[in-house]
Amino acid sequence: MLNDLDERVAAALKKLAEAKDCISKADDLESRDISSKNNIVNLLIDRDLAKRLEDTIYHIGEININIPTCKISPKGINIIKNGGWLKHLDHEKTKSTRAERKEIFDYNIAKWQSRTFWPVLIFGLFGGIYSGIELYQKLTTKNVNQESKSTIEKHEHKSSSNKSDELILNQNKIDTLSKTKNNNMKRK
Repeated sequence: MLNDLDERVAAALKKLAEAKDCISKADDLESRDISSKNNIVNLLIDRDLAKRLEDTIYHIGEININIPTCKISPKGINIIKNGGWLKHLDHEKTKSTRAERKEIFDYNIAKWQSRTFWPVLIFGLFGGIYSGIELYQKLTTKNVNQESKSTIEKHEHKSSSNKSDELILNQNKIDTLSKTKNNNMKRK
């Protein structure tokens, strides 16, 4: 909700931007009393929308009246280019609303993370320990399997060598028997 002051600043900034060389006196910015004219220039300067130049001094009898003169600032030029003071205020309001929502969202995320840290850590440790035990069991069974295979191979090798030795012995017996038969037959 915009107030009267913001509307006055918007109108004064627009008049200042339309003035020759973007320089204007307080008289040209507002058609109210002298204190209001000075106040509007001060508001523009406080919001960094204008820069103060030398005051114009009017002498009316014994009274000196200072009328401030100002020139639009680079920030004021950007605001005028982007739609004016009122649009700038709406944009700033939107930015602050987003920042507040982001702050609330970040708070909720941090709260959730703090509540779920320990359960997730414990679950992760459990999984890590379980996989470590599985790995250890696989390695030990692999070593046991390799040892048993090597012993089986040794036994098979021994048994096959024993069988081959037996075959050789049997062959030798057969050969010796056949030699003796042949010798006996030759003698006859």
